[in-house]
Amino acid sequence: MTIENLTPDYKVADISLAEWGVKEIKIAETEMPGLMAI
Repeated sequence: MTIENLTPDYKVADISLAEWGVKEIKIAETEMPGLMAI
């Protein structure tokens, strides 16, 4: 069995929101360093 068989397929509802999501993650990483350390 390979990893390909173990990972589910993902459906992206709106790929145009990807850039916004990356920005939100970066903000969260800087605002919550304690959470990122876990």
